[in-house]
Amino acid sequence: MGGGPTRGGKSQFERAAVLYLARRYPPGVVRLVLSDVKRVTFGCFDGLPHLIAPVAKDARATLKLLEYLVAEQELRYQEFERLGVEKAAQYNQMFPTAPMARIACLIDECFDLLSDPNHKDQIELMLMKLLAKAGAAGIHILLFTQRPDKDVIKPLIRSNCPAKVAFATSRPEDSGIILGDPDDNRAASLLGFGDMLYKSPLGVIRLQGLYLGDEKKDFEKYLEEAKNHAFDMTPWDSGLNFSHFNTSITSEISVRVLDKNKFDKQEEFRSNIAFDEATKSSIISLHQRGYEISEIVQELFSISRADGRRYKRIRDAVVQFIGLEEGDDI
Repeated sequence: MGGGPTRGGKSQFERAAVLYLARRYPPGVVRLVLSDVKRVTFGCFDGLPHLIAPVAKDARATLKLLEYLVAEQELRYQEFERLGVEKAAQYNQMFPTAPMARIACLIDECFDLLSDPNHKDQIELMLMKLLAKAGAAGIHILLFTQRPDKDVIKPLIRSNCPAKVAFATSRPEDSGIILGDPDDNRAASLLGFGDMLYKSPLGVIRLQGLYLGDEKKDFEKYLEEAKNHAFDMTPWDSGLNFSHFNTSITSEISVRVLDKNKFDKQEEFRSNIAFDEATKSSIISLHQRGYEISEIVQELFSISRADGRRYKRIRDAVVQFIGLEEGDDI
């Protein structure tokens, strides 16, 4: 997690990180997921072969990417279970010629996403799922913001980011929020322009962020190098293609935001509820861990028996899905 105001060097640091990864590693070794709701940081990387999907430019597109990563995470853990390994590094030791690619997800301005009135709850849920165990699956989340608001970026999200990068902050309390220690106000004394503090479990060190420069021809040269990697291996493939990953038709988000009166009028919805891939993976995971149907519904959709007909419809859809997966009538 990283934070700092304008002219602190945050955007330069983010672009340098993407360019470094793309130049050093071919797409079969490192894949990229980028979110840029301000549309000024990552647009230059559109078309990079490392990208799993085009750069997300709003909350809805970012949510789709995060749902995809959650589903990918679950498929990777299923592969680990099948082979008896615990993490991507062990898998890649077993299959060095067909590695499981690392995925780096960089999100610029997570404050805007986590305060979006329509998607903040689902974005927060997906981030929580990823931050809890994505690292072992080879999926790495980097969150950046200009406004490290402790009421918007919840403590559980901040605490699950083991590494912190603090650029020059205008307020001492912002330094404490980013670095995870209310009494650590050192970032307020930084010089700006890439001067930063990097905090890891080993401690805090002061570093200077890279500056890419303003010469367009130099940047395009580096970008061209990143696009022309030679890679003769066939990496592990989960079979989950983002272009076919449909989260727009009756997903859990649309179920939750439907107006209750409209919901009650749509009798045909009873038999037509469809879940997106991330929700399916979550249902299967909770069911295998022994959750009751009512607990699954409450955990994933935040509704209970008190919601009456709405609860029953979603419950019936969950029961039907589990039955289809297991080949049984439940």
